[in-house]
Amino acid sequence: MLEEHTSDYDQLKEQYIHTVDDQTEKNMLLSQKHEALLQKQDSEIYTATLQERNRIAREIHDNVGHMLSRAILLSGAIRTINKEESLQEPLRQLTDTLSLAMDNIRTSVHDLHDDSVNLKEVTEELTSSFTFCPITLEYDMPITVPRTIKYAFLSITKEALSNIIKHSNATAVSILM
Repeated sequence: MLEEHTSDYDQLKEQYIHTVDDQTEKNMLLSQKHEALLQKQDSEIYTATLQERNRIAREIHDNVGHMLSRAILLSGAIRTINKEESLQEPLRQLTDTLSLAMDNIRTSVHDLHDDSVNLKEVTEELTSSFTFCPITLEYDMPITVPRTIKYAFLSITKEALSNIIKHSNATAVSILM
């Protein structure tokens, strides 16, 4: 009887150990999937933010930029046909102010657009349009990359792909970022 209980105990102990191992493995898999989902969510939020910046930049350019251009042209026309000397200086100041506002809008829109470029997406577009030979891209960089580094990587990648087409007999290309 004691031998039978010992055998049952050993079997239960082994089942328990397997159950704990299985549970630990499932917890590890769940943790990995959770981490992957968080990274995907962060990436999607970042992409949505970049798209919104692009939309705002386009809207500012299309609406405010066109209105300022019109105001600059109108003030120039008024200055041209104006004969009163006392209005020349205020009209010049108005034209200068509108031109400065236009320059500021251009700079802001340009900065918004530059910040909204997603290095991974642009690099994937470059590699997908590359037809000279098969190409692989391994991308393992953080979501946010400083603007100077982002544009350096894009310029280097474009130049490298161009040089491969012009100067090589490559049968495959591999890019690792």
